[in-house]
Amino acid sequence: MKSLKTRFFIFISGLGIIVSLGVGILMYSRYQNYIIDSYRTTLSEVAALVQKRMPELADTQYLLSGAREQSPDFWARIEKLDQIAVSFNMLYIYYMEKVGDKYRFLLSSDWTPDTIDIDILHDPDYIGEDMDIAYKERTLRIADKPVANEYGNAISAYVPIIKDGAVSGVLGLDFEISFVKRLEQNAIIALFISLIPVIILAGIFAYILALSLTRPIARLAETVRRIGSGDLAAKIIIKGNDEIAELGNAFNKMTGDIKAHIENISRITAEKERVNAELSIASEIQNDMLPKIFPKFTSHKWLALFAKMISAKQVGGDFYDFFYLNDEETKAVFVIADVSGKGVPAALFMVIAKTLIKAKMLRGLDPASALREVNDQLSEDNTLSMFVTVFLVCLDLETGKMTYANAGHNRPLISQNNEPYRFMELKKGIPLGMLEGSEYQLCEIGFHSGDRLYLYTDGVNEAMNTLEEQWGNDRFLESANKHRDLLPEEFDTAIRNDIAGFVSGAEQSDDITTLAIYYK
Repeated sequence: MKSLKTRFFIFISGLGIIVSLGVGILMYSRYQNYIIDSYRTTLSEVAALVQKRMPELADTQYLLSGAREQSPDFWARIEKLDQIAVSFNMLYIYYMEKVGDKYRFLLSSDWTPDTIDIDILHDPDYIGEDMDIAYKERTLRIADKPVANEYGNAISAYVPIIKDGAVSGVLGLDFEISFVKRLEQNAIIALFISLIPVIILAGIFAYILALSLTRPIARLAETVRRIGSGDLAAKIIIKGNDEIAELGNAFNKMTGDIKAHIENISRITAEKERVNAELSIASEIQNDMLPKIFPKFTSHKWLALFAKMISAKQVGGDFYDFFYLNDEETKAVFVIADVSGKGVPAALFMVIAKTLIKAKMLRGLDPASALREVNDQLSEDNTLSMFVTVFLVCLDLETGKMTYANAGHNRPLISQNNEPYRFMELKKGIPLGMLEGSEYQLCEIGFHSGDRLYLYTDGVNEAMNTLEEQWGNDRFLESANKHRDLLPEEFDTAIRNDIAGFVSGAEQSDDITTLAIYYK
């Protein structure tokens, strides 16, 4: 026979668990309904957007003629549909007309010249009964259940397009909902995980409550026993308390008519040689202006870094910079930048920008304020409309506090807590020199032992091979994570080797500048 205390404990614990489970299920149900309403609203809004941006959908003969001819307007419509589909997480968007008892595709966001099938008529079974219902009832129809196929999981919506009181065709939208399933699964997992502390707390509370309820009864029973045994002096004493707790141009102008001034060829050649010699000197001067790791940044107890710039021409517009803000060498600044254009103009603009940024930071400004003041100075009398993208970082080596600001530069790669590299999420901002009065956002993150940061210019991810294919962010990220554990110099060398293997001897089209930082 269970004691009264045990019964109280089981009852109160069970009641707490049941109530918590009921509340959790109710919240999950509302959360699920919210998700369903959300994607239904999205489908309705996308359908309305497509109709607004493509009023020509009502003219099926015009669309069919364009599809057969594969006219530029036809492909523009396909691209427009594809852009909308990508923007709203649609698998694809398509438009069909009814031909007799069958349906024919007139547009589809995933069409290519090899996949157009306007001459194929499809049975209603191939399309699904929801499209037939939308066609007959002349109203928006959203499927009740998702469809799983080789393209993924999707909910379909169908919108009849009306012209002169008749249905011209039906617009179909397939909304990718794999993420919805993941959200539902995560919600269920969160529900069960949340029950664990509830059960523990319910048990503790039930035990305390049961104890507080049964203790006086136990004392009463004990006193009764004592009295029954003849201790008439026994007294009943009951006590208790409870408490709950983120341009430029090139050079060399040729004048005159070569045929009329053939004698100038030698002079022009000599001039070219002189310019090339000067450019070679300019390249050496430019390289000498970039900071050197030795000696100040060699064997630092908290920091290891490596930087390199390879210009596409003799002189380039990329630059990097790093320097300390104090004599104790506990605060460091890192800069990566890319000036619009290449050649001498970009190099001159680079020198000005680099000098201004360093001067502002040495005055004690934060990265966002420094970029704002430099932008205002570069924007004044900028008749050539040159600009420079900049990513500026200030790192406190003692605390790991990293503040940064971005002026339209590429997203750096970051690896924190021994996790794989990822692209930093940041607002781009306006490149320096484009618009006077631009504001820049100051951001802050914590850097910890072993964290890594890789700054680069677009010559890295936009490196092209002989087929004019770009290396791209996906290959870049894969390469970075393959070599993630290497120290900065070896890591940077490995990345550049992977780029060289991809471009396969193609001429370098842009400056390639990198800065690898390892916080020890």
